[in-house]
Amino acid sequence: MKKKSFLAVLCSAALLLQLAPAVLAEDVATDTPTDSAVTTDETTVDASGTFGYATWTLVGDTLTLSGNGELPNDVDDNYINMIQNIDNLDEIVYYPWMKYRSIVKHLVIEDGIQNIPQAAFAYFYALETVDFPSTPLTIHSCAFYAKEFDIRDGLVAKKTYDIPDNVTLQGNYIFASDDTNINNSYHRRITLNANRYSPTYYYCLNHPCYIYNETGIASEAITSGTCGENATWNFDFDTKTLYIEGRGATESISDDATMEGIAWIQPSIEKVVYGEGITEIAPFTAQKINTHISYNEPLHDITELVLPSTLTTIDDYAFNLYLAVKDVQIPYGVTTIGNHAFSDCVQIENVVLPGTVKKIGDEAFSVCDSLNSITIPASVTEIGKRLAHSYSGVSIFGYTGSTAESYAKENGYYFFPLSNTVGDVNEDGVVNLMDAIALNKYLAGVISLTDSQLVAANCNTADGTSNINEDDVTALMRFVINLIQDLPVSE
Repeated sequence: MKKKSFLAVLCSAALLLQLAPAVLAEDVATDTPTDSAVTTDETTVDASGTFGYATWTLVGDTLTLSGNGELPNDVDDNYINMIQNIDNLDEIVYYPWMKYRSIVKHLVIEDGIQNIPQAAFAYFYALETVDFPSTPLTIHSCAFYAKEFDIRDGLVAKKTYDIPDNVTLQGNYIFASDDTNINNSYHRRITLNANRYSPTYYYCLNHPCYIYNETGIASEAITSGTCGENATWNFDFDTKTLYIEGRGATESISDDATMEGIAWIQPSIEKVVYGEGITEIAPFTAQKINTHISYNEPLHDITELVLPSTLTTIDDYAFNLYLAVKDVQIPYGVTTIGNHAFSDCVQIENVVLPGTVKKIGDEAFSVCDSLNSITIPASVTEIGKRLAHSYSGVSIFGYTGSTAESYAKENGYYFFPLSNTVGDVNEDGVVNLMDAIALNKYLAGVISLTDSQLVAANCNTADGTSNINEDDVTALMRFVINLIQDLPVSE
């Protein structure tokens, strides 16, 4: 081994003298971090320290808690209000590891750690995984609290925490996110894998939080039940389809236990089918599982909605917050569309109402951000306030002299007149199979037609009569399937 030069030895001694005070300080203040290799590159920070019974160590992006016993709660009594209204994350340093919240991607809680105290990992927006111990652990309020501006493209919201049986959730807002004032915040949710916790905002206030077991189906899930005097519902996990069947009117379920059971299946629903015989649709209970705040729980993943030909009434809020539905076919025979019936259906682009609709409630299509046009038949005699966002350029198509025309002009909507076209029996502006169905229903005595609709229904003038009969149906069907090019048939 080569001997060190006198100069090298002298430099080494000077360096040790500079580091000595820091080493002594670490021995005295054991609850403060020891930054052993802090660099300008935050992703390579190494640090360690003690906190109560625990030792914490940060290596790269992995934070490890080890020890035996309970960690002290180091937040003040007003901590919830504080973290919910914080503007500067640097102000939240209740625990020594909080200064590294932007670095930590992996949290390892070793056996022996008995608790995660209040707000211990609040705003750790980079956190991707949590390894829980095999020994008993209690997680307290706001432990993993986040806020919208910290989610960073939905990173936090996409997390899945696997909660083993030895872990107890105790307190409010454990996985909450205060993002209620952010547009489209309802698209984000956290999923907890467990089979024993109640699906409630208790743990995830203001942030949809769904809890499953290892199979993806919650053990507490209720997959069938009644939703009216003569109506039932059942959910098929294989097709992810909710079926509502029976006859007459549906009703919202008020039983708390049933509502919590439905909440387990809600995030799995992709299609809703109302069977023939249903005449009136009330909001399905899965929208209203939240008992802690006032607004409805949105339906994130439903992309398809099937309505029966027997339908006559769509109740208030029936399809409010169906966020992913893009196309709605309202069947001929519907007479009433309630208040907020389709409000917040942000993907719907165009709506065509059949010629049986008489009343449209307040804000029936409000906050439908993608909506371009609504076709309103002459049968409509009542339209509620704030039908849609007129300022967004929504157009109303309707007949000259109709309620739709006067409403559009009085409320600042673009209005485009429709002509009374032969074959347009339901007065929706187009001639298609729905008109043939409406005409058949009229001939069967199921529905009645207005004078203007009867004029449109006279598709066969070759018989020399204005009477509506099977010949008009035949002519209309031949036109629909392109066997003839013009209506009426005059020869």
